Amino acid sequence: MKKELGIYIRNCILLIFAAIITLIIINKTGSYPWGSDSYGHLFKGNMLYETMKSGKLFVDYDESWYNGIQPFRYWAPFSYYILAIINLFTNHIFWTYNGFLFLIFIIGGLGWLCFGYQIKRQNLALGFALLWFFVPNNLRVLFSEGNFPFVLVNALLPFVFLFFYKSLVKKEIGSFIALAFMMFILTLTHAMLAAMVGVSLFLFSVAHTL
Repeated sequence: MKKELGIYIRNCILLIFAAIITLIIINKTGSYPWGSDSYGHLFKGNMLYETMKSGKLFVDYDESWYNGIQPFRYWAPFSYYILAIINLFTNHIFWTYNGFLFLIFIIGGLGWLCFGYQIKRQNLALGFALLWFFVPNNLRVLFSEGNFPFVLVNALLPFVFLFFYKSLVKKEIGSFIALAFMMFILTLTHAMLAAMVGVSLFLFSVAHTL
């Protein structure tokens, strides 16, 4: 048990180093943030940050977005709260962008490390953890589209896979609760993607019972 825990801690440290190196490379290239929607999402995160500073925890209406709109009527707010909270510490939206990238790298990788620790495949899990950020579709969504909620959903998927696996195999009540909580977070991040993930897990569950 101590050996497995030691390997897990070592892998977490390697993951942090990989995230830092990735951020350095991104910043050295300049001309960021990339993505056609990046500035729009950063704007909404900064708008929520300014509202939180004034003592309010939710933006119901803003005149500067599309000449006046309810900013979270069509967009789930969870990723923007993350941006706003990071901005409370950085007080600079572009440093917030770096913090968000770092968090995305760590969350996605940590999900795989936890999965590997559970099934005792930690070296394989480390490979997935280091590569998950660089999956072509993840890079496309982040650096071409700049869709931050989509990126956060992709980062959370390894945790969804972990709790779904534990629910199917171990059938522990805690795993079902954790899976329900993760689906709740996905819904608060991107409702359409959460629905797609839910349908996919349902179809896999049906196939698993056959």
